[in-house]
Amino acid sequence: MNKPKYQVIADEIKNKIINKELQVGSLLPTEKDFQTRYGVSRYTIRQAMELLVVDGYIKKRKGSGSYVSYEFLNSKKSNNSKKIGVIVTYLSDYIFPSINSGLENELREKG
Repeated sequence: MNKPKYQVIADEIKNKIINKELQVGSLLPTEKDFQTRYGVSRYTIRQAMELLVVDGYIKKRKGSGSYVSYEFLNSKKSNNSKKIGVIVTYLSDYIFPSINSGLENELREKG
C-alpha cells in the first residue's frame, strides 16, 4: 500500500533529523519552500508538519517558523509507558467507579 504524500514528506524530514542532517534548534525552511521542493500543496505540507509536531520532531513558533526539536530524543529514551483502554457503558454507574479504581491501583502497583 502506498503512503500518502504528507506521510512520505514527514518521514523524509524525520530521517534528516535522526541522521543529523537537520540539527536540533535549527530553523526549518518555510512552508512555501517545502511546497516548491516537493511539488505539493500547502495543505499537504501542513499535514506533514503536524505529524512532526505530534511526534516531537519539530516545534512551531508563531511568527518565527518551525524548528527542529529535542523532544524526540527524550521520547526515545523514556518510552517505557504503556496504555490500556477500558470501555464501559456508563462511567458513573454504581459498579464502574470501583472497577476503574481497582484497575488503576493494580496497574500502578505493577508499574
